[in-house]
Amino acid sequence: MTGIEYDLTINEAYKAPWLTVKAALPLVDVRITRPRNEEVIMWGQRDSDRIPLITQNGSQPIYNFDIGKTLRAIMCDNAFVSRRPLYARLPFDIRRIVPKKFRRNIKKIQSFFHFSAKNQNFPQWPIEPSLMALHSVFLKTGVLNKLQYPDNKRYGVCMTHDIDSIDSYKSIPLVSTILRKKNIPATWFLLSSDYTLDRHYLRDLIASGDELASHGDVHDNKLAFLPEKEMVARLRLIAGVFDELTGTQVGLRSPSLYMTRMLRKNISKKFLYDSSCVDTGILSPDPGRGGCGYLFPYSIEGVVHMPITLPLDSSLVFQGIRGDALFETWMKKLAFIKAVGGVAVLCAHPEPHLLMQKDVLAQYSRFVDTVAADHEAYCCRMKDLVSLYNQQRVQKKIDIFNDSAK
Repeated sequence: MTGIEYDLTINEAYKAPWLTVKAALPLVDVRITRPRNEEVIMWGQRDSDRIPLITQNGSQPIYNFDIGKTLRAIMCDNAFVSRRPLYARLPFDIRRIVPKKFRRNIKKIQSFFHFSAKNQNFPQWPIEPSLMALHSVFLKTGVLNKLQYPDNKRYGVCMTHDIDSIDSYKSIPLVSTILRKKNIPATWFLLSSDYTLDRHYLRDLIASGDELASHGDVHDNKLAFLPEKEMVARLRLIAGVFDELTGTQVGLRSPSLYMTRMLRKNISKKFLYDSSCVDTGILSPDPGRGGCGYLFPYSIEGVVHMPITLPLDSSLVFQGIRGDALFETWMKKLAFIKAVGGVAVLCAHPEPHLLMQKDVLAQYSRFVDTVAADHEAYCCRMKDLVSLYNQQRVQKKIDIFNDSAK
């Protein structure tokens, strides 16, 4: 990642009460200064150097590092794919040739080596507090507005599902029933060309309060890496299917969460939002990825991004984290998100080897019961969350959040 990592010390008047662990961020273009009459809001420590990173003189905070470049490196570049994976270079769809069991074993091996090799610097897994600590400073200095949930709820919850195959598609009714019993809406990320979409059934899902969104056309993982002309044509076809199905613009989650600059550039006019990144991806089976470190929606160049903020069921299962351990991993992260007032976005895969395994589905149901019983949770669809964000204009004065920022 671009930037040099500094340990952060925050003035108690600006420090979030939930920050009880070490916070460290990679910062870009740090300027070494000595405060005169300014109040120091945040210090940075690297080796023996202690530098005032944020000071305030009057009402305006002064940043002794490039705040725009820093946030862009973390929330944009660190969520991008560092290189095109091998299976996205193949002239054929690997799913059509390589048996499922063999592909799963490869992912388990990838996941093991990726997790073993990844150091525990930014972003930490499964909780990365550092950018949220900076977020708290932004709130207290008036740089950001706090995201307000309806009915004075404390935090948001979005139950999302990637429908990667016909097996996943056939499992929608069972998963939907679990959620509907607790009056929790779901967001379903569907492929537009991989399996037959039952228009009547899917419109019934919409009528029941659920949201349909796009997971691309097929799960070949090539969409993010296509030449621009071919990418635009493919996006147009995808958007057309969902426009006909829903009558409105929908959100996008790119297959395998692959998001490149080129793809982001071309989705703003065709899709309502993007959810193709995680807040911390240290356990991702795909190498070279970190995460944006953020628990709220944010906008870059006309695209509203909403990260996945709870560990993916696939990442946990591939690591052998199951049963009570899986539930406790979700709950530990949920408690942090609630303390911050952020949004818990769960991404589940109703595949036979993932969510639909009996023990995994039991923990999913347990999680649903927990959030349904929490009167401080605002359980909503992804598009509801994006609508809240757009209405409240949460972002105000930071270059990274300016749609004209380059």
